Parts: sequence; C-alpha cells; structure tokens
Amino acid sequence: MPRARRSPSRSCSPSRDAPRRRARDGDEKGADANDREVTTHRRRDANVAAHAAEDGEIAPAPARASAPGPSATGKLGGAYVPPFKLARMLAKAASDPSSVEYQRATWDALKKSINGLVNKLNASNVQDIVRELFGENLIRGRGVFARSVMKSQMASPRFSGIFAALVAVVNTKFPEIGELIIKRCILQFRRAYKRNDKPVCVAATKFLAAFVNQQVRDATV
Repeated sequence: MPRARRSPSRSCSPSRDAPRRRARDGDEKGADANDREVTTHRRRDANVAAHAAEDGEIAPAPARASAPGPSATGKLGGAYVPPFKLARMLAKAASDPSSVEYQRATWDALKKSINGLVNKLNASNVQDIVRELFGENLIRGRGVFARSVMKSQMASPRFSGIFAALVAVVNTKFPEIGELIIKRCILQFRRAYKRNDKPVCVAATKFLAAFVNQQVRDATV
C-alpha cells in the first residue's frame, strides 16, 4: 500500500532562523550592558556629589581653555599684534623700562624693523638701508640680523653680492656681527655637506665667496 505524502510545512526551518535569533539576542545583551554601565556611572557620580555636599566641598567645574594673554607666553601670546596695539603697549609700559612687557615689546619692534629692512634690500637702496640699520640697536639684534640676512640670501643666492656688501658695511662699525655671520655660514655649510644637501652647500659657498670679494674675510676661511 503506497505511503501518503506529507504536506510541506510553511514554517521557516530552525537552521535559517538561528543566525537571526543569535544576532537579536546579542543586540539585546549589548543594550542591557550599556544601560547597566550608564546606570553605574550615574550612581557613582551621585554618590561622589553627595559625599562632597556632606563634607562641605563642591567639586570644581572644569575651566574653559582661554586664549593666552600677552604675559602668558614669551612672544605676545604667539599671535599677530597690530602696530597700533604694539605702540599702545609701549606707551603703557614706558613708565617702567625695566618691566618685562616693555622689554618684550621693544624686542618685537626691533625684530620687525630689522627683518623689514633686510627684506627691502636691493642694489639701488643699499646706502639707505645701511643708514636705517645703523639707527637700530644692532648690538642687541645681531642674532636677528644674521638670521634674516642668511635666510634672504638662501632664498636668492644670485643676490649674494648685495647681501655681502651690506654685511661688509656693517662689519666696519661692528666687526663682531660680521664674524658671527661668517661663523654661522660656515656651520651651515658643514651641516649641509654632512646631509649631502647640494643647494644649501652651493648657496653657502656663494655667500662665503662674496665675503671674500668684499674683503670681509680673507681667502683662508
């Protein structure tokens, strides 16, 4: 006698529903764990606040980060200071020339003036630039002057003769400044030679050769 066929079941097989059930259970467990963690943190904060209130102490609120003022850092807060504000600061601090604010403001003014004069240098205004430089405090700003001249010469090595002429005139009044620039130029050449940096080596060599031509230094450098 032939067996009767069973009608196919329309219910989904347990093997197909298993991954979905596991994913659903995992999401529910993760949500429960997050809720428990949040509740624990809230209870802990509430307990800390309650103990602080009982002891008469109040937990300080986190302070907002404020922008550094002129006295917070060494260079006027590291921000650009307009000329009129700089002049106002100089006027306020002029009553006490020994104050830190006055010395910082005068140093920034000297640095801007020297850098501006060196950047304006060309073959036609060397005499005017030299006169203005002698009006500045080159003894105090000799490091700034040396750095500005070397940086400008490195950017334009073909004008090495003009920068060397400027240094030669300054060297007649302040020999220590010319010696400082030559020493820094030699150190720059040595470091570039060790790094195998050809552009810097060539620029430093041109500057030293221009110093020899201007008789700032003899050929036995």
